[in-house]
Amino acid sequence: MDLDRRLQTYRSVYDFKKGEVIASIGAGSGYNEIVYSLMADSLSFYLQDIDVAGLDIHVLESNVQQIYQRAGRTYCNTTFLTIRGSETNTNLPAQLFDKIIAEHSLHEFTRPSEMLQSIRANLKPGGSFFVEELIAKRPNRTHPVCHKTFFTEKTLHALLDANGFRLVNKTAISQKMGGGVVFQYQLR
Repeated sequence: MDLDRRLQTYRSVYDFKKGEVIASIGAGSGYNEIVYSLMADSLSFYLQDIDVAGLDIHVLESNVQQIYQRAGRTYCNTTFLTIRGSETNTNLPAQLFDKIIAEHSLHEFTRPSEMLQSIRANLKPGGSFFVEELIAKRPNRTHPVCHKTFFTEKTLHALLDANGFRLVNKTAISQKMGGGVVFQYQLR
């Protein structure tokens, strides 16, 4: 997806504000998060993944330079920190985050309830957890690449509800842009 279109599409979804502290679970190389950092000044992004290959600081720095250059920006005032998580724990600081995002990664969690409890502990009171997933219309549909089962809207909400989250917003992202639905949750 091109830079301008991603910014236009996700700006109103995430509504990042100057100085916010954000975590991205399953961030990979951090490409999307670098793009999102163009939305507001002085953000702090914690890029979390269990695969250390995606968290290479040299690749991250190179991607920051390339994306900011394409955007016509001369400097980046966002802080990026990489954190290696585990199957059951984000390894992120407690109650630090204004927003936590998980884009196309929740369906890959092998122990989702344990990870969701870890995410709960990372959010500040009043913070938001954003989940973007492709949603199956029928149960037992699997992802063609990772072969993990997609959520239906009902199964996703049941999982989040059972782990202490309540739905506050839902935004459909164009399928042409590789998106699904972004659900915004807060702690109950």
